[in-house]
Amino acid sequence: MHRFWICTTAAVALLAALPVATAHAATPTAPSAKALRALGVKVTWPLRGASPVVKPGTKLTVKVTRLGGKKGMPVKLTLGRLDAKGRATKTLRSATLRSGTFSATVPKGDGLVYALSLNAKKVRFTGRFRTPAAVKPDPQKPKPDGPTADPCQPAGTTATPAATVRLGVSTVVAGQPVPYTVTNTGTTCLTANGHYGWQRLTDAGWTFVALPLSFPDPMRVLPGATWTGADARTSIGFAPGHYRLIPNLAVEGSNPVQRPDATAELEVTDPCVRPADDPGTASGVLHTQPTVIRMFGTATYTVENTGTTCLNLEMTGTRWERRDGETWTPLTVNVAYYGPPEFTVAPGTSKAYVVGATQDVESWASFDSSWTPGHYRLSQTAYPRRGAGPSDHTQPVALSSELDLVPFP
Repeated sequence: MHRFWICTTAAVALLAALPVATAHAATPTAPSAKALRALGVKVTWPLRGASPVVKPGTKLTVKVTRLGGKKGMPVKLTLGRLDAKGRATKTLRSATLRSGTFSATVPKGDGLVYALSLNAKKVRFTGRFRTPAAVKPDPQKPKPDGPTADPCQPAGTTATPAATVRLGVSTVVAGQPVPYTVTNTGTTCLTANGHYGWQRLTDAGWTFVALPLSFPDPMRVLPGATWTGADARTSIGFAPGHYRLIPNLAVEGSNPVQRPDATAELEVTDPCVRPADDPGTASGVLHTQPTVIRMFGTATYTVENTGTTCLNLEMTGTRWERRDGETWTPLTVNVAYYGPPEFTVAPGTSKAYVVGATQDVESWASFDSSWTPGHYRLSQTAYPRRGAGPSDHTQPVALSSELDLVPFP
């Protein structure tokens, strides 16, 4: 089983990169649209005002759009937690994209401060916001004579768990997100934590489809209330067919856990299917970020599919070269890679993966003596894939990206 590991050193560096904004009258409330247009992108910013207050559970969405025929500069977006002094303490979500949507849900908690930051070449912006402060009880207000009403058990009712799930789409291309909402239609409180499962309808019945797990903080959903979670992910590996989404819902405080029967169904189509008379074009670009890394750091590589057919990458085909003067010298190195042995990138989308060029001391020690500070090139070969069959190895697409490796201080 392959697992995706997050490098602690890289996470700390990411937190340190969050800029600290100085509060003054002329502080902008959104990134400069003019500066972003010069980079070939347009950004829709979700925060409004100089000191916005955002309720926990709110989904913040940043939309990045490439302008005209421009290639567009990669835009890095990060939602982080700040302490009382405005220092970054935790990264909640981070992503880099040239176009698409970045979404993050504000965690629960009263009076907390967060920072939503944007970094695109020379354009950097951080918008701070906080959650509402806790409401303190009024000591002058008389207490009710009877017991306080329980919102999770309305008077005259029995605890009956029930919920409905509504999807934002009825058909989705494999690999694209699916927006959904959950409405508590029962008479007791439910908890929803944003985790979910997918099942595919087969001849043997409903069969679970594996996806990476996530464990966000649970949210309380009162009777009659509607909860909107982050978009449910689908995988490009989903075979075409009929699927259903199963949110992770539970009756609050139940032991053993009681769950309502709540699902929603949709069709999943294959993004790689091409007409018989139109094989499409196969092309792509390999991006490196950062382009300069220190020993024991990590580099993220993003494969952008610029063609009209799917690209399949096999990680066993990774090749490293070092530049010596005007020539490139192939290297035989044991590079740590975290992820599946191969993956597919749909047309018009990007896929990032992390290689541990210097992931940790153990990985560094496994490299041969030729791996030293200098200028390197990573090369990959992608192959077009049309439909559910194997990729076409008769039409390879060469991809490469370069970086500089510098000594650790």
